[in-house]
Amino acid sequence: MYKSKFLESISIDQNVLADFPKEQTIEFDNLQSELLEDSRLAARQALFPDPQISEMEIEVLRQILKQTLVQGSYLHACRDEEQANCFRIYLMSHLPPEFAALVIRGSEVNTFKEATKTPKTIIKGGNGKHTLT
Repeated sequence: MYKSKFLESISIDQNVLADFPKEQTIEFDNLQSELLEDSRLAARQALFPDPQISEMEIEVLRQILKQTLVQGSYLHACRDEEQANCFRIYLMSHLPPEFAALVIRGSEVNTFKEATKTPKTIIKGGNGKHTLT
């Protein structure tokens, strides 16, 4: 079973979770988050298989990864468009899921942290009112 199908199969209505102790609900939320992250990483690795890269280029890519994680983004000028595309593919499979890499201006690789919105959960209260968390 694919992880996305698995995640769909374990998605549970928040009303059902209200009957469980808080600790078990938190454990379920953590498990669901970990599975989602694992599926994102697996998808990236399938979509962006490692290209042929020299040892010298691997060292440059390690520095790009390090700088991206420290600074939140990084811009690297490659020697040509082909190298930029190879670097992008490598970076997309090695960056954490909240980061991305693009080729800009033909031969530059730009890495950055993607902005994401946290989904809101609606919890039905005993008084018939709903709250967002």
